[in-house]
Amino acid sequence: MIDTIEIFPWNANFETGIAEIDIQHKRLVELLNLLVSHLTQQSEAPLLNEIFDQLKNYAVVHFATEEAVWHEAFAGDAWETGHQAGHAGFVEEVLRLKAEEGEKSIEDVIEDIVGFLTHWLALHIIDSDRRMAKAVLAMRDGASIEAAKKIADEQMSGATRAMVETVMVMYDKLANRTLQLTREINGRRRAERELPDDRRVAGARSQERAKARGGKSELRRAVRRVTPGRGDPTESGTENIPLAVARRLRVSSFGAVRVKRCGKSAPRGW
Repeated sequence: MIDTIEIFPWNANFETGIAEIDIQHKRLVELLNLLVSHLTQQSEAPLLNEIFDQLKNYAVVHFATEEAVWHEAFAGDAWETGHQAGHAGFVEEVLRLKAEEGEKSIEDVIEDIVGFLTHWLALHIIDSDRRMAKAVLAMRDGASIEAAKKIADEQMSGATRAMVETVMVMYDKLANRTLQLTREINGRRRAERELPDDRRVAGARSQERAKARGGKSELRRAVRRVTPGRGDPTESGTENIPLAVARRLRVSSFGAVRVKRCGKSAPRGW
């Protein structure tokens, strides 16, 4: 089971007081958080697309439900048409961002969509939807449409307005940090996946160089260079050692290394 990352933590500030709408809002937020979680875990593109489609399709269903509630209370009113325009703009922007998949990687496209969704949903729910819901609830209590709209505007002003702005700043920062963390995690995982390949390439190149020099590794050739032949026990074996090998063997790179058997002389240059 995948660990869920909450780019959009749900809390009571987002509740409208209309149960059906609140349930659907929570489901939208769950799908958004699920999409971010799979993005962070670098799930395959088909799975990312599947979750995105679920989120997009559920948003359309939710908008239809929400608009039916608003239509019952605000049929023909500017609040209804304005809200419908907001929903239409949401769908258009999501589709526009998704269409960039041919120019960007699926991960980058989903990141752009997640950034847009987080800000749009938070602002739309906490401001527009809650305002509409307050008016609907006032009308259900007997207020006229104009009186209900005035009540809603008053309840959404002052301290509530300040709370909305504070929450939006917090959620925008949270979304930005979460997406930054996602990019860092994905970058690290890509590097980890590429590292074994680099090592294999380096190993293959080392073997090719060894074959070109006679089939022995550089270290074995170095050992041979400082090992006397099978001649006289007092015979000297003197050879130059390449700088890189000398460093690995802790041998000075200046001049030759002289080795004699029978302990007649100690190696020079150590």
